[in-house]
Amino acid sequence: MQTFTSQSRIVNWAAFFLLVTLITHILVVARPVLIPLVFAGFIAILFSPLCTWLEKYHFPRWLTAIISLLLSIIIFGGIITFFYSQTQRFASDLQSLGQSLNELVAEFAERFNTFTGNSNLVEMNTVQEALGMLLENNTEILTQGLSQMTASFIQIMLFMSLVVLFLIYRDEILKFALKAIQGDDDHLESIILKVKQVVRNYIIGIFLVILILAACNSIALWAMDIEHALFFAVFAAILNIVPFIGPLVGSILPALFALVMKDSLWYPFGVVIYFIIIQSFESYMITPNIVGRKVSVNPMFTILAIFVGNLVWGIAGMILFIPFTAMLKQIFDEVDLLKPYGYIMGGMQKRNPKK
Repeated sequence: MQTFTSQSRIVNWAAFFLLVTLITHILVVARPVLIPLVFAGFIAILFSPLCTWLEKYHFPRWLTAIISLLLSIIIFGGIITFFYSQTQRFASDLQSLGQSLNELVAEFAERFNTFTGNSNLVEMNTVQEALGMLLENNTEILTQGLSQMTASFIQIMLFMSLVVLFLIYRDEILKFALKAIQGDDDHLESIILKVKQVVRNYIIGIFLVILILAACNSIALWAMDIEHALFFAVFAAILNIVPFIGPLVGSILPALFALVMKDSLWYPFGVVIYFIIIQSFESYMITPNIVGRKVSVNPMFTILAIFVGNLVWGIAGMILFIPFTAMLKQIFDEVDLLKPYGYIMGGMQKRNPKK
């Protein structure tokens, strides 16, 4: 009997890993279709309360869906326009940035050679040529990256028609989910509605956190007289979507810019100290109170979600797999057999013991 039970567990685990492998393969192969579908689904979840509110005033459902689509296009279009104009200004200063960087490297090389007593240890011509090629290549990469980013957003907007369809058929999609997942309809509907609420709270919360960080970053960088403060501030705030990695990348760029363009080391030092303070404040105060502790996932599973998302869907996966993980945690918390998994995913939260 014990042998039969052990064999059954082995078969169950083998079936589980086979299912995970199959799902991962489907996610990778169907990536071009699934990514726009998921983005459209999240946008539909975000705007569904607006559609419901408008429908109370006898607006036809197709019109409310189109209004939501137009609002999403305006938001994305505003983001693209902002980054396009700011990137163009930043790219125009790359030449002066290169000259300042050459002067900084020349001064460093001179002091290093003086300290070592070998005047030929660091060859300035070679270093300056390498820096010139680096800046030239970065200019081309920046332009190409901007074009690719614009094309990607245009492609996403073409798929925004899916948002309209999701909003129009949202009731039918809910009924399909209830029929596909057999069980207590009331309990299943409650779980689905809670998952939708988690996604909505996550998106709105992250958007508010980005606005707060962008405002704080702008004030701080302007106070330190860092050029292109608005660009660096918004860029760092948006990168906060990817926890741990995004804030680090977002702080490096203005710190390096201050190191090259300013005549004192206090400027880059001040930038680094500010970002350390604001990220600590964001992690422990802003995000938990705005996004909500209920949808938060502990750092271990957050990092795991970033790595898996990057492996499966690239940059889009790094962004999307974090709310996916929050959705899974909400589902696990609502199902008795899966509650231990929900607990370990949000283990940093305080939980009241069962009486």
